[in-house]
Amino acid sequence: MAGPIVPELLVGLAVTLLGALAMMAGLAVSPGLVGSALGVYLAMAAVIATTWPTHYRSFGWPNRITLLRGALVAVLAGALLVPELYRQHGLPMAGLSLVVLALDGLDGWLARSLGASSAFGARFDMEVDSLLVLVLAIAVFVSGTTGPWVLAIGLMRYVFAGLGLVVPWLRAELPDSARRKWICVIQVLALVVAVAFPVSTEPPPIDPFVVRIMLGTALMLLIGSFARDVAWLAARRRSKTAGATVR
Repeated sequence: MAGPIVPELLVGLAVTLLGALAMMAGLAVSPGLVGSALGVYLAMAAVIATTWPTHYRSFGWPNRITLLRGALVAVLAGALLVPELYRQHGLPMAGLSLVVLALDGLDGWLARSLGASSAFGARFDMEVDSLLVLVLAIAVFVSGTTGPWVLAIGLMRYVFAGLGLVVPWLRAELPDSARRKWICVIQVLALVVAVAFPVSTEPPPIDPFVVRIMLGTALMLLIGSFARDVAWLAARRRSKTAGATVR
């Protein structure tokens, strides 16, 4: 039942609305940004409401911080409707992205400090991270900094999840990994730098070629990380199959 979290989701809706209105007024862009941001947030809220564990009695501060991050990501996603925002105002957009990244460390720290870690919270946090990476990858593409290959950074996790729908052993739980977390941070930072300094900036503070090298390196690290995870899952499946055969 989503009832206990309705007030939380309404607060998130208000944050999204205020953030989109502030961006629209401060950067003088189309009101369409507001509707787009709200649409992204409402889709996110619907998923939260339908996946919220019925036995949880409180949303909790770690999840509130994650919801705040989600609201800010919704604003960044809404801005994709107005690509000139990313082409002409890269630094403010990158700054907002860094706020989301900084809050990512806060919600995890709170969960550990308060003993409030949960499977729902971990999944919620991961989905907001994934959405941020996807939005930034699209932003880098629409700003003209790179070709469509940069979208692979944002889409890879969703492709992996999609493959899990047809290959059941890919859905097995992976062990916690510092390597996975650091690569996530690296790819977000590379995308943020690319958002901050689009090729339309004159003169570009950073050579666009250097930015593309950073993004390519982040993509290669991400591919290697997913390859290691797939190899681990495959080895786990083989060991289970061998064990079942022996018995």
